[in-house]
Amino acid sequence: MLIGWLGLALVSAGTSAEKMRVKSGNVNVRSGPGTRYEIVCQAAAGELVAVRRTTDEWSEIAPPAGAKLWVYAELIEESAVVTRVQVRSGPGISYRPVGKLEQGQAVTIHETVGEWARIAPPREASVWISSQFLESPNAPQAPVVSPRATPTPTKPTKPAKPVVAPVVAAPKPVRTHPPKPAPAVTPVRRRTPPPQPAPVATPAAPEEAITPDVPAALVGRELAVGKPQGDVVELSGEIRASGFSWGKLGPYRLVGKGARGRTVTICYVLGNSKQLDSILGRRVSIKGRQYWVRRVRYPGVRPDRIRVQR
Repeated sequence: MLIGWLGLALVSAGTSAEKMRVKSGNVNVRSGPGTRYEIVCQAAAGELVAVRRTTDEWSEIAPPAGAKLWVYAELIEESAVVTRVQVRSGPGISYRPVGKLEQGQAVTIHETVGEWARIAPPREASVWISSQFLESPNAPQAPVVSPRATPTPTKPTKPAKPVVAPVVAAPKPVRTHPPKPAPAVTPVRRRTPPPQPAPVATPAAPEEAITPDVPAALVGRELAVGKPQGDVVELSGEIRASGFSWGKLGPYRLVGKGARGRTVTICYVLGNSKQLDSILGRRVSIKGRQYWVRRVRYPGVRPDRIRVQR
């Protein structure tokens, strides 16, 4: 019985969460402990969050109600998952997992994007927030002090001096002179400036094309100008390691057979490393978005779906 009570105490300590209060508004909540991880929602000032554990700078919390978390829609039937499935921070396997759901667990679907469904945040998931924006709910909040009007000291009034009427002398007679004729005004000729040519409108420089939702692996890389960015493609081939090639976009690539039967690279695969490790050497079909980087021969594809071919 003593061992059982100790085990129950350890489980309770591992699942307990401490309530903390958000000190300021619009604080980013992310899928991992760092600014490089995806933002899943924002916390408001005064909002209480359940802290599960804390590192030096980040706190792991239960996902707030507004967190946008996703699962693969084909694994949901009649508002329940049909097998064990990972919950991710975005609609694709390249997004970071934040939790798991077991077979038969009920889910609430908020929206669907392609083959992915955004669900109500499950309690099994975990997200992260910067610890500097958290405080104890018992900590005193700074009161809002309304400015009060400061009374202006009044100066003592001095007694009014008696007003003495001045003695007015009799007016002297005024001599009148006939008005002088006004001098003749010579009109001044003004030189009319020559007409100036109309200013030539300089065409505005084209704005830099911004491609939304660029994969994290390509952040900081210069995208190729004139190439289509973010197009949805479907490719087939074999998953292999990229090796030590110069300018590669990631450690994995999709290869196929060229015209002479030689192995050629089709694209770099910008997906989850654990999943891609498990299918190295297997033939697959990939559907995802394609991006081109300057001075790199092959594009990078962030897959939304990978099917292993038999």
